[in-house]
Amino acid sequence: PPQSEVVYRPNVGLREQLLELLWGKMRNLTDSSFLDLARVVVGATIHSPERAQVWLARINEREETFSAWIRAAQKDGRLKAVDPGFAATQMHALLKSFAFWPQVTFNAALLTPQEQSNVVESALNMFLGWYEIPG
Repeated sequence: PPQSEVVYRPNVGLREQLLELLWGKMRNLTDSSFLDLARVVVGATIHSPERAQVWLARINEREETFSAWIRAAQKDGRLKAVDPGFAATQMHALLKSFAFWPQVTFNAALLTPQEQSNVVESALNMFLGWYEIPG
């Protein structure tokens, strides 16, 4: 679903919900138009630090939806107590370190579907392995 429609569902497994969220994020990160725009933004913010603050605020606003999802899962007793923003940043970093930064900074090739799947599954397993409260 689009980031604005991300809603925690207590009657659905965490793995299933996160898989959906991570694939949505992966689709965005591997979109060539998005990556082209990101290259322009990164270049512009290097030359104009005040612009960087504006873009950082916009990115944080978009990624707040995942923090809200984590908060809801914590209230439901399914995830460990941790700062939701910290955990969300970790999850985003797990994806972006393979499917964003190499492409934006070094013009690396887009990940293949198999590589995308490996990154999503690994990030999912790491996140749930650390934060999920066994039920």
